[in-house]
Amino acid sequence: MSKLLITGANGFIGSHLVEAAIAKGYEVHAGVRANSNRKWLTHPSIKFVEMDFEAIETLTSIFQQNTYDYIVHCVGVTKTSDTNVFHNVNFTYVKTLVEQIRINKAIPKKLIFLSSLAAYGSTDFQETDFVNNDSTPFPVTQYGKSKLAAERYLESTTDIPYMILRPTVVYGPRETELFMVFELLNKRLELYSGTKPQYLTFIYIHDLIEIIFRSMEFDISRKAYFVSDGNLYPAEKLNNVIKSLLGKKAFKLKLPLSVVKVVAGISEQVSKITGNYPALNRDKFEELKCRNWNCDISNLVEDLDYTPEHSLEDGMRKTVDWYRREKWL
Repeated sequence: MSKLLITGANGFIGSHLVEAAIAKGYEVHAGVRANSNRKWLTHPSIKFVEMDFEAIETLTSIFQQNTYDYIVHCVGVTKTSDTNVFHNVNFTYVKTLVEQIRINKAIPKKLIFLSSLAAYGSTDFQETDFVNNDSTPFPVTQYGKSKLAAERYLESTTDIPYMILRPTVVYGPRETELFMVFELLNKRLELYSGTKPQYLTFIYIHDLIEIIFRSMEFDISRKAYFVSDGNLYPAEKLNNVIKSLLGKKAFKLKLPLSVVKVVAGISEQVSKITGNYPALNRDKFEELKCRNWNCDISNLVEDLDYTPEHSLEDGMRKTVDWYRREKWL
């Protein structure tokens, strides 16, 4: 039985990966912080590993006692009021992880790093109408810059059998950020950022999980892949699919980017009172300005024999069904 460590195991992607890995017969070690919410981690076979990437002695102990066949690093911060946290969590933690497995002679067969399409940015800044590995990275957010820094660090190593995955927008059960779109449409409000057309890409959570396993198990390493379902969608397509599934009509409102920027700034100010940092913030606004998030997955299809199982309609239907069962909608 292969031993798998999943960092950030209590998160959206991590918790789904834990479930799938158990079903596949892996010995799953779930890396979580001591105070993490473990609501989705209920299987009795899960072996919890309390990981604090700023407590080096604790990490040393973990890797002295365990050598993992595979490590999937899901830890990451997507929003924060302190931009230094992006660098610390999304870059420094990767560096710390690599240093610890190297020092303790615990290098796995494969280290999978979950980066993001945000590390390369949108096609707005490219000469082509898609982003691929030949593109010059142009991250527009602090989040994307921190992910790119972690990628560059991994690429600078010579002894780590890494794989880098750059998912676009990941959706599915338990997802909370795109969920806001579902909430608004359920309230019959259809919002768009900017008055020019915007094109988006998506990947359903279970398709991403399958790609992670293929990245682990295929005899390939030290490569990077963009991850989507291979399609490019007008923003209206996403809303139309969700409206159809909800059985709702909605009032369509296109907000000029200048207005969206003001709203993002106000949301940040309000968060100082509420203590809840908003999904719509000034860093996120930089992504909302971009008009095209197309990415080339041809090497993913070729190297990992990948064919997405879920169309946008299929994935969204399963997502809406779950939101309803859990009474989120």
